Order: sequence, then C-alpha cells, then structure tokens
Amino acid sequence: MHGIFLAAEAPGAVGEVFNLTDGEAVSKRRFIGRVAELAGLPAPSRKIPLKLAKFLATIVEGGARLRGRKDAPIINKARYKFLGLNLDFSIDKARKLLGYQPPFGFEEAIKRSMVEHASADRATSARG
Repeated sequence: MHGIFLAAEAPGAVGEVFNLTDGEAVSKRRFIGRVAELAGLPAPSRKIPLKLAKFLATIVEGGARLRGRKDAPIINKARYKFLGLNLDFSIDKARKLLGYQPPFGFEEAIKRSMVEHASADRATSARG
C-alpha cells in the first residue's frame, strides 16, 4: 500500500507502471520452503525438470477430468506455470521516481501473508 500511495501523490507517476516488491531476489526453492515451514509442513526435498512437471500435470489433469472431478488436482498446469515464471522484478524505477523503500523484507512479508491467509481460511470455514 505504501508504494501505491507514493505513486498517487507523485506527479511524475501518471501513466507509469511500477514494480513494488521487497527488492529481494528470492528463489522459488526458498519461497516454497519457507511457506511449507510456516504452514508446519516439510519443505519439498526433490527437484524434477520443468518438462517432466508439465508432462505430469497434463496427465494428472486429464485423469481428473475423466473421473469427473471439479476441483484442481494437486499437480496441475497452473502450478507448473508458476514454477517456470521468473518472479524477480527490479524496483529501481519506483525507488528513483517515487522515493519508494520497501517497508519490510521477504521474511516479514511471508509471515504476514501466511497469517492473513490463515485468517481468510478461518473466516471462510466459519461461514460454512
């Protein structure tokens, strides 16, 4: 939110696009491992090539469709695509034009996100 307010107040920001992150390059292994840890789960211990992941996702999704399942299987194309994305974005432009400084880093952000996610899950469960 901090960066959004800075952009709203900066005349030079009109029509511009800014990446607003914590500025840290975080590997997917670190990201997934930390989410698993905070969720009380073991971190994934094996790596598989992306091409194999895509193949498996296609097979598993096809099998789920044939069985008439409505929910996405644990291995699916959306998760495969996430694994192949580069999620490192430069925030240099936001720093320069907006004076943006990330309010907190990866560790604090992931902890806050997990707390918020758990809160949303509880609220959804309470509604039935």
